[in-house]
Amino acid sequence: MSTEGVLRGAFATVDHCVRPSGNAAAWWDNSNARKFGYKPSGKAEDYRAQAMEAQKQLPPDPIGDKYQGGTFCSAEYDADGSP
Repeated sequence: MSTEGVLRGAFATVDHCVRPSGNAAAWWDNSNARKFGYKPSGKAEDYRAQAMEAQKQLPPDPIGDKYQGGTFCSAEYDADGSP
């Protein structure tokens, strides 16, 4: 079994594991995955300037921002309209 397979099995019962890239600034704390040997394979920060410039072209989306899913979250959101 691969290391990734072992990690998936271990975290399925032990802890919630999000596997972000190796960014200095990250939304999620991934320290538990590192205890089990997870090593990020890339950094999204390398594309930050490009992504932020593209983001400026999009309309505001407070629901997508709150739930970290962009239009995938807000497209069918039917609560009171505020995040």
